[in-house]
Amino acid sequence: SVLLDEQSRLDIEAINKGKLPKLDVNAQASYQSDVTMVPIVIPGETIEPPNNDQYRATLDVNQLIYNGGLIDASAKVADAKGKVSRQEVEVNLYGLKNQVNHLYLSVLLLQENQALLDAKEKQLLARLEEVSAGVKFGALLPSSSDALEVELLKIKQNRSELNYSKSDLLQRLSLLIGMELTKIVKLQQPEVFMDSEKESSRPELMLFQLQKEQVELSTELLSKSKLPNLSAFGLGGYGNPGLNMLNNEFDTFYMAGLRLNWNVFDWNKIKVEKQSLQINKEIIDTQRETFTVNNNMELVGLQSEVDKIAELIDYDEA
Repeated sequence: SVLLDEQSRLDIEAINKGKLPKLDVNAQASYQSDVTMVPIVIPGETIEPPNNDQYRATLDVNQLIYNGGLIDASAKVADAKGKVSRQEVEVNLYGLKNQVNHLYLSVLLLQENQALLDAKEKQLLARLEEVSAGVKFGALLPSSSDALEVELLKIKQNRSELNYSKSDLLQRLSLLIGMELTKIVKLQQPEVFMDSEKESSRPELMLFQLQKEQVELSTELLSKSKLPNLSAFGLGGYGNPGLNMLNNEFDTFYMAGLRLNWNVFDWNKIKVEKQSLQINKEIIDTQRETFTVNNNMELVGLQSEVDKIAELIDYDEA
């Protein structure tokens, strides 16, 4: 996110540089097959034509005066693009958090299963002592403890499988959170609060909103690109010939003025691009609606599962 913020800031700064004067240094040396000649003869005067080899070096200065707010609109689009990129990171982080939650709760479930195995083993060992005493005093057959021994072996087998599963989950969880978790770590059971009436705060919803804002700003940018551009220019240079083509010597020269550029006909290019952006906006609305429906369906399923488990817990307690 920090890198995206810095990238967005640099993009906007680069766009705003377009408001500053533009300086260009140009140099040219050329040889041409023909030159301009005066087709009349003036008695007593000789007009020499320019040389076929010509040289020119200039410094051009251009200062934007008006472009309909195109630069500001471009900066807004760049800022909107940065917000979309940052929100996409939030969406990815949300998915990552889901993975962390799944692994964390899976380890918690294994911890509870381990506690159940320990309790069952304790009961079996107590029962085995009773059976052993019965065998010792002749009240039970020697084979009476076989079934208990088998159950104890099964518990050891289940505990071994559980330990390997827990080790695997902890290694994956360690990679996701960037923290080493040992096999002896004991995770705490978190308190979970569910509010079915609370409006969804999924980051995807904000992403859809930011994408629509980017489309709207891009449409505004297209509208401003149709407006005329007015700029001031200045040119100073040194060459042979200068601005006087009949002066066949190296000379300095300059020029200053205003320049207007207005593309009055673009074959409906901008109109078509606006139509494309409008379709993109409708696609985003459709994606948002589809996501909302799927998310609500998932919430209904999860709430039903929670209610079922809560009822089963009541039966277990009874």
